[in-house]
Amino acid sequence: MKTFKFAAMMLISAFAFGAASCGNGDSKDATDSLNVQGEQQGEAYATSINIRYVDMDSILMHYDYCLDQEAKVQQIEVELQQFQNQLARNYQSKQQAIAQKAQNNGYLSQQSYEADLTELQKLEQSSSAQLQTRAAADEKRVIELKQAYTNAIREFIVEYNKEHKYDAILFKEAALYLNPSLDITAEVLKGLNEAYKKDAVGKDDAASKDAK
Repeated sequence: MKTFKFAAMMLISAFAFGAASCGNGDSKDATDSLNVQGEQQGEAYATSINIRYVDMDSILMHYDYCLDQEAKVQQIEVELQQFQNQLARNYQSKQQAIAQKAQNNGYLSQQSYEADLTELQKLEQSSSAQLQTRAAADEKRVIELKQAYTNAIREFIVEYNKEHKYDAILFKEAALYLNPSLDITAEVLKGLNEAYKKDAVGKDDAASKDAK
């Protein structure tokens, strides 16, 4: 969702810059400029742009593929936390064992005590390295999961528009105002979920054939 929010802000910023630029100079200068362009490029004429828009927040909340991918993201986060907790327990267990041994006069020499402390330090360093490696791999996986449904939405809209041939399909989040009659969110969402369900059925059938 952050990707779309960022795109929306970029488009809004570009719009604001364009609006500010249009306000430069007095009205006479602007009129003269328009007249010159008309003389150079021909007569001005009315244009009509056939556009539609989708509410991306709504799609992300109701697109089954997105929900399934986000469930995987949450599971990755849970498992990473569990892994971190296990590493912490291992360290604490080692630390407590050393403290208890020292309290019970279990060390016969200073050297043996320091050896255990060295092992504890190595365990801490090893645990930190393991956590960093796991976190980096999980982060990459999360990005892939989110990118997968982002790509699916983009690709579906491209295919969808081959039939409808709109001049533009915008994100609602990127506009200051859009006529509600131009909203095709429900139609696009229905198509996305139907395509995802069909793809899932196809994969199940393929898996069944392979099993045989």
